[in-house]
Amino acid sequence: MAEIQQIDMVQAHVLSVFQELTAGNAKLFSFYFKHLLKPFWLLPRELFDDNAMRTKTSQGEAFEILVEGGQEFVDGYQSSMEKLSQELDGLASATMQPMTKQIIFWCIRLLCIFFAFSARLWMTFFTSLLQFLFLPYSLFVSLAYGLETVFVLYTGPALVLPLLTLLVDQVVPAWYNLKITLTPSFLLIFVIVDQLLCAICLFKTPKGKTKALAARRILESVAYGFLN
Repeated sequence: MAEIQQIDMVQAHVLSVFQELTAGNAKLFSFYFKHLLKPFWLLPRELFDDNAMRTKTSQGEAFEILVEGGQEFVDGYQSSMEKLSQELDGLASATMQPMTKQIIFWCIRLLCIFFAFSARLWMTFFTSLLQFLFLPYSLFVSLAYGLETVFVLYTGPALVLPLLTLLVDQVVPAWYNLKITLTPSFLLIFVIVDQLLCAICLFKTPKGKTKALAARRILESVAYGFLN
């Protein structure tokens, strides 16, 4: 009887945590979509219409571009953010220190890289899901960033690539139609070449020599760019 009660308590606790985290992610999604497009409605026409900007600048006089209601939006956004933070405070993942979250996150990412480099697809996939176990609110971030990435970066290639591939296969002679398999070795060579080009651009670009920066500042950018 005691064992059954203990199991029931564990199940109830797990269900409670799941409901809290689901509600938390729902609040984050609601906040995200509520504030997603509103800033664009406030922008003056000159900031997104080239003709309007040319008309303004053709007068040859100094002018100001004011965002009507901009300050009210910023204040409202900040207030809503603070309210959301209070609503999420005290839930399961909120007790973890930020640095601990970062360490867990990057350990999981490094494991994903290891399994991906080893060509173990399913291990890579299931390891990536550990992120949502330890950092459940990152589910919202991942989905929101995924939507942004799909619409901004991948929509064009998804529409063009099939037709372009078909056209190339039909028109370009076979001996010019090169195909490359994305193996771990290819990816490693690609990363090395990419980093070498970045290192060269630290000192010189087609526009000329670059401004000297402290080594610490450069390493910060390298680490952030690699992890991102």
